[in-house]
Amino acid sequence: PTMTEVSRVGWLDTQKSNFISETITKETKFRNAAVEKDLAKELAELELAAAAAPPQPSPQAAPVYKPPDTSRLTPRERDSRLANELGKNMWRKCNPGYVTGTMNTQSRTKSDFTYDPAEVEPVNRANFRRRDEFTNYVEAAAKYNNITKKSMRGGL
Repeated sequence: PTMTEVSRVGWLDTQKSNFISETITKETKFRNAAVEKDLAKELAELELAAAAAPPQPSPQAAPVYKPPDTSRLTPRERDSRLANELGKNMWRKCNPGYVTGTMNTQSRTKSDFTYDPAEVEPVNRANFRRRDEFTNYVEAAAKYNNITKKSMRGGL
């Protein structure tokens, strides 16, 4: 039986896909064997290191948290401190990199934005409310509207 052009293309495509799938299967097999060999080597090294290392002392219990004394604070300061602690604790739960010792939790806005008269630049009013054709037109239209409103009400 002779192959038509269509069947020949299908046959070549099948041959290509079989070759590619066979190549991928072989590469996967070789890769898995190499990974298993590397893992076995690492595991043997770790077991050797664990056998040679002295036993580590058990970690001591974490110190018990004692809240700061707030008896001398005003109610407003107490609320502010409570809100600050809530914010720190919420961030600590969702962001493991949040370390309260290194985070600046106090606002610096008051110290950063203080009024300094030396920093204030004088205002240049060279182009402030400059009169031109448009402003004359707007003023004339406003006067006309005011006159027509008064005449509609009956008093001029």
